[in-house]
Amino acid sequence: MKRVLYVVLVLTVLAIGAATAQDRAPYFDHHASYLALGDSIPFGFNPFVPLTPPPPNLLHYYHGYPPYVSEFLKLDLANASCPGQTSSSFLGFPPDNGCNQYRSAQLPLFVTYAPLETQKEYAVSFLAAHRDTRLATITIGGDDLLILLKTCGSSVSCIETDLPGVLATFTTNLTEIYVAIRSTGYEGPIVAVNYASSDYNNALETQALSQLNSAMLKVTESFNGKVADAFSAFEKESVVVGGLPCEVGLSFFNASGTGCDVHPTPWGQLVIAKLVLHALKEDRFPVDLSRLYENH
Repeated sequence: MKRVLYVVLVLTVLAIGAATAQDRAPYFDHHASYLALGDSIPFGFNPFVPLTPPPPNLLHYYHGYPPYVSEFLKLDLANASCPGQTSSSFLGFPPDNGCNQYRSAQLPLFVTYAPLETQKEYAVSFLAAHRDTRLATITIGGDDLLILLKTCGSSVSCIETDLPGVLATFTTNLTEIYVAIRSTGYEGPIVAVNYASSDYNNALETQALSQLNSAMLKVTESFNGKVADAFSAFEKESVVVGGLPCEVGLSFFNASGTGCDVHPTPWGQLVIAKLVLHALKEDRFPVDLSRLYENH
């Protein structure tokens, strides 16, 4: 059932992507640009693809939500995301959670960075050079929390003590990112995609993500941006299976086979793409996602 529904949804998205120019809002013109920023979520990281050694055509196995959004809106995509990017390393500061290592290993990205160029610097250069940019999306901050979890382990008191500082740093960093984007003269839409929980019954993880997402919403709205609410969408669809998004195909299972990974599957990425389009008021998917699981 999952596989059939996934194929149907993929075909639906591809069919929508073939819409004529007359079917699209005039704002989204062919050959205009779309800049996607962030971490492993928009990068489409697949935890089951080995990196040592990487398979040929490694990027073929990664598919985040930006390509789906790009295809629907007929915008030329520059996906500058990097797996393991934190809000700090986005700006060129520690800590980082794997992006620097990924780049040092010369593993492929979807865009070409100059040596030592930060994602912030890439974004500013891109927007300065592409005045036809019509959309910017970003997913950042999840790796900030992952570092906290790695540092604290199973210590609840450690997490509760250090979380406010992590959120304060994230808020400062995201503000600086948006200031940099707007300073280029870009006045188009910014859509931030928030984070879903890998287990909605894990109160500590879910509450920490809720606080991160709340900070993201507040800062994004202050820069006239919108937030695509993946947290609520994944929660709604996974509640019938105990709060585990992987049980309904939205995220990967952990390598152990028990519990869910933090990364969405291609199906989950399609759902996120729908949320981005909805935030843009371009929600024309003829599929009612709430009905996808009624026969599951």
